[in-house]
Amino acid sequence: MARGDNGSFGNFKGKIGNLVRYQLKGKTVVRKIGQNKKPSTLPQLRVRQKMKVVTNFLSPILEFINLGFGFVVSLYLNTRSIPKVKIN
Repeated sequence: MARGDNGSFGNFKGKIGNLVRYQLKGKTVVRKIGQNKKPSTLPQLRVRQKMKVVTNFLSPILEFINLGFGFVVSLYLNTRSIPKVKIN
């Protein structure tokens, strides 16, 4: 997400595409997001594999998960409106 102000370069703060703009010691810095060239460590690979398993497990029931979160949010906001979902 980026925030825009008036300026010559658009004065955004945040990320747009592969550019990041931020303040560092009172100066505006714009940099490109680079690629990590180091090989992944074994703990990183383990975490990625675990996330892949969880994602594959939850993807078929994602609609129900979102329905549940919508219901909880509506109750939390005290609107008492339940999201309408068509289940085949």
